Amino acid sequence: MIDNINHTVTMLGIDSFEQSIKYDKSYNYLFKVLLIGDTGVGKSSLLTRYVENEYHHNYIATIGVDFRNKTIRSEGELAKLQLWDTAGQERFETINSTYYRGAHGILVCFDLTNNTSFTRVQHWLNTINNRVNTPPVIILVGLKNDLIVKRVVSRADAEMYAIKNKMPYFEASSKTGKGVDVSFNSLSKLMIKRSNEVRLESENNNYSREINTTNDGYSKVPLVEKIKKNGTNFKLDIDKKTSTLKSNCCGV
Repeated sequence: MIDNINHTVTMLGIDSFEQSIKYDKSYNYLFKVLLIGDTGVGKSSLLTRYVENEYHHNYIATIGVDFRNKTIRSEGELAKLQLWDTAGQERFETINSTYYRGAHGILVCFDLTNNTSFTRVQHWLNTINNRVNTPPVIILVGLKNDLIVKRVVSRADAEMYAIKNKMPYFEASSKTGKGVDVSFNSLSKLMIKRSNEVRLESENNNYSREINTTNDGYSKVPLVEKIKKNGTNFKLDIDKKTSTLKSNCCGV
């Protein structure tokens, strides 16, 4: 936790605000992370506990966007998280479409003491599918798990729903702090994994297009290629032994 910054951004100012963010090379990854869910489920409390390690009993409903930065070390790399928390009220949903653009990870949050907030998780998943071009990493987070007596959503039901929708499930309490870091750190690891897979696939595709064709009409593919980009070495196992790929040129 090297870099904690708090900003409140009006919805109409998201574009200009994003453009004003200065990028530097003090971190290896830069991820945009969203917290979404019904109003009152505890998104703001979760964000405050994670970034500031504080809990406030009284919260005013978020109007516009609450934006924080936090830089963490995950998988031996520095990752800067841009954390976005918007109002969950329906009247803001149309405006919030800009909010989803370029998201790498999303925490879909619900209140374990409020069954309606759980049943509306599907609404938020549908919203994500309708507003993003590249699928982000999504995790489901049940909040207020310290309120054992008031709990109405069982872990079994939540886990079953998460498995059905192919996303990890976590529970957390912003009041006690239990499960908060685990949720965000797990999401960060998944985003780093996804980022590396996408980068490696891109490098592999570029490499395949750049293979030099020999005079006999075949392209030689070595056993292992090391691709270096942004100071990171990626080891690409193409085959157990040298293989040949027939070229499409010259009518062969």
